[in-house]
Amino acid sequence: MLKKISIGLLALMFILSCGHKEAAEEGNDLTLTNVINIKDLPVLGPITIQETEMFSGNIMRSMISTSINLAGEQQEISSTFLINLDKNRIYFINDVDSTYSELTFPQFDSMLAAVNMLTDTAAGGLQMTSDMVQREDSAAKVIGQFGECVPVKFDLVLTGTDTTAHYQSKITGEMWLSNSIRNEKLFVDFQKNSSTKFENSLAGNAAFFGMAGSLKLGPEWFKKINQEMTGIPVQAEFNISMPVGTETVNYGITMNLENYTTANINKTLFEVPAGYKQVAFSNFEMY
Repeated sequence: MLKKISIGLLALMFILSCGHKEAAEEGNDLTLTNVINIKDLPVLGPITIQETEMFSGNIMRSMISTSINLAGEQQEISSTFLINLDKNRIYFINDVDSTYSELTFPQFDSMLAAVNMLTDTAAGGLQMTSDMVQREDSAAKVIGQFGECVPVKFDLVLTGTDTTAHYQSKITGEMWLSNSIRNEKLFVDFQKNSSTKFENSLAGNAAFFGMAGSLKLGPEWFKKINQEMTGIPVQAEFNISMPVGTETVNYGITMNLENYTTANINKTLFEVPAGYKQVAFSNFEMY
């Protein structure tokens, strides 16, 4: 169960990633840190996620720390993974027991689709009936140390009908993007390239909490999203409603930037450590 929760949260991380802080040391790489809060999530309740992402060329290292309440107890879930676009692999790393597991991108896509806990209960028959994703350059403003930021507004409606009921899910919100961050191109290029590597872009920046991926909307829809979302997100707030059984549940997601650095990163951090034992993902402990 905990592994499924971690994988489900992992899907969120690929679309809510950002960072900015006056760099103490300049280099060719980029490290981003952000905090995501999920409130009123069905069953799980509030969740706080902190992620540090490191970018160097076509490789990203992500370290995620999740605070979650399970069965009345507050627990911390940690995970580390590498995405190597050149090798078409994602590597999960456990430094506690010196093990790792690797998946191809198609394998990762299939895994996310199978365990996605945020997918609508009627996802198999859903259709996108409103897909407004609009970049509003005219509304750009300076947000603190992030420089000039542009808002992108979202209003997505998904509907479907099974043999007993009519379903509707909605995703509305706003994300602010900055083009003023040094080495921003590393982040933008990685997002663009990853969206072409994954079958349904769940590991790109277009998979809105798994719903779009489960609809299999095709490359043109994801291309549109990527065109509108050029830049590094610095703030975001989304409201989601979806049917669960006979009820409609509502929850929200906010993302806020903490910092960024541009110092060169030790290249060993973008590799599986020497001597680590490879295990099947089914036997891999993520935390």
